[in-house]
Amino acid sequence: MRLYLAAPIVGRERATGLAIAALGVPGETVTSAELTITFPLTGYQQSLWEVGLGVPTANQTNVVERGALVTVDAFTGEAMILRS
Repeated sequence: MRLYLAAPIVGRERATGLAIAALGVPGETVTSAELTITFPLTGYQQSLWEVGLGVPTANQTNVVERGALVTVDAFTGEAMILRS
C-alpha cells in the first residue's frame, strides 16, 4: 500500500480559534488540543485537530462547567462539532 503524506497547514492556534467560532458559546475556553494523524484504508493521510472546549464555572475559573469536542481538519480548516 502506498501512503500519501502531507504537512498540516492549519496550526494549533488557528484550529482552536476555528473550534471556538464553530461552537459560538460566549466565554468558551480551550481545555485541550491534540493533532491526530491517521491513514484510513485509502492510504491518504487524515490530519485532525481534536479541540476540547469548556466554560469555567462562576465560582472557580479552573473548573469547567460543561464541555464540548470539536474536530478541525488540519488541511482545510473545516470544523465539525462532535459533542456540545
